[in-house]
Amino acid sequence: MLVINSVLQNPTGTSLTAAQAFCILPLAGAYDFIVVEDNIYGDLCPPSHPGTRLASLDQLRRVIYLSSFSKTLAPNLRVGFIACAPEVAKAVGQKMLVGMTSPELNKRVLYKILTEGHYRRHVERLCARLDGVREKSVRMLEKPASSFFSHRVPTCSCGPTPAWTPPRSPPPATKTASC
Repeated sequence: MLVINSVLQNPTGTSLTAAQAFCILPLAGAYDFIVVEDNIYGDLCPPSHPGTRLASLDQLRRVIYLSSFSKTLAPNLRVGFIACAPEVAKAVGQKMLVGMTSPELNKRVLYKILTEGHYRRHVERLCARLDGVREKSVRMLEKPASSFFSHRVPTCSCGPTPAWTPPRSPPPATKTASC
């Protein structure tokens, strides 16, 4: 089993390219494994950078697609969804009956938000706010931390991660401590 964030991977903010996705799916077939695509941040990626969804390329033959509204609406909402092959859905449905479900009120609230168009408008506002914070964060990284960190802004212009900052090698010591 491979569990992957195909769009806005946490913590790097990167997304799979089409070429990378087309490499993963044949491997899943050749080695007979399932891919679980967790797309929890996918709604934060704008249409100009949609990312490649493995589930859409695979037509849910070997990919189980998961997402949630907890990162975009409210952490305690705890309503998500799964898209998968019918035989997988049957097994998942049995497990959910045992106790992995959300309160009915949460589902009804989400239904209203989705059907009345509030969700799309909310995500657009959220992306605009994240873009503003990301630019400020990147500017802050460019100044004092530039000798210790390199940074790169994710290719997707919206998402939860302001920038990926892998540490650079520490600067060489000018004096050696003696014991």
